[in-house]
Amino acid sequence: MFVALDPRTGHVRALIGGRDWNHSQFNRATQAIRQTGSVFKPLVYTAALDSDYPISYVIYDAPLELDQHDPEGDSTWIWSPKNYNEKFHGPMTLRDALRRSVNVVTVKLAMQVGMESVGQLARRMGIRTPIPRVAAAAIGAASVIPIQMVEAFTTYANLGVHVAAQPILRIEDNNGRVIWESEPQRDQILEPQTAWIMLTVLRDVVNTGTAASLRQQYLAPEIPAAGKTGTTNDETDIWFVGFTPDLLAGVWIGTDEPKKIFDKAVGGAHAAPVWGAFMQRVYQNRPIPQDWEPPGGLVYRSIDKLSGKLKTDYCPLDAIYTEVYLPGTEPVEECDLHQPTPWGLPPTTFSRGGSQPSN
Repeated sequence: MFVALDPRTGHVRALIGGRDWNHSQFNRATQAIRQTGSVFKPLVYTAALDSDYPISYVIYDAPLELDQHDPEGDSTWIWSPKNYNEKFHGPMTLRDALRRSVNVVTVKLAMQVGMESVGQLARRMGIRTPIPRVAAAAIGAASVIPIQMVEAFTTYANLGVHVAAQPILRIEDNNGRVIWESEPQRDQILEPQTAWIMLTVLRDVVNTGTAASLRQQYLAPEIPAAGKTGTTNDETDIWFVGFTPDLLAGVWIGTDEPKKIFDKAVGGAHAAPVWGAFMQRVYQNRPIPQDWEPPGGLVYRSIDKLSGKLKTDYCPLDAIYTEVYLPGTEPVEECDLHQPTPWGLPPTTFSRGGSQPSN
């Protein structure tokens, strides 16, 4: 499945719903209902920002056990979400957790924000299939119609303005006269500052996160781009939804009867390259769009990434970075994790376990 649209108007520029119309008339872009995997995660983090969580908020990535109950029966069980690499990474900022697509942190965040808030936001962003108010939906257990998942990302490409997908642009009669023409359906659902912060994280996904291969193999540095990979736990569905300022496209790969595609099938390694090859071809013959401009009213602070607090002279140099905040959500406390060495000097490096992003 492949869908490309203009995020400013919603006009669909390309749509592939199957390999061969003669073989199957089922349109997987508009009729299939598939699990989203990690491509749904940005909505959880957006709901958190919309509830005044800072993107430097720290959650501990550690084992988690949740009691589950079947509402239609009496059975109960324990659900223990795992990360893709089955490792835990300790304290993580929300930015780093989404960049690396960490499951456990996302589930914990969804529980704090509330899946009701996430579900309502998903509806406003164009996902009209039901989103169960359960923690597993935060990491992609919910099933959606693929074009709706792609449409949701118009909200990020337009800095908070959701634009409905428009597969039909106009209808003409036999003489070529236009008898109906679509009008863009726009709705400001996020503050531009909130959308900007999410945009910076989704850019991190492409530049240094689970889709970093795009920069290495397909996208020239001057092409502004952002997106999110997606992989379901059983490797039956893999995704990539990404965008530039003037083009949004989504890729889903799977089979009609859900089954494992193959071992280690992941969105970053197998769906993202399809998107990358498409965008590479597009911008060989199309002017590179102007980069997004940050809205006013944002606050910037230098922080320590392990504590999420203001940096001090004792923080390791490679733990310090500049973060962006909505006014009033920036940290005011100094980092208390790092202390002077016995020689009176601050440490210069830090390390943390865990592997690189992969899904």
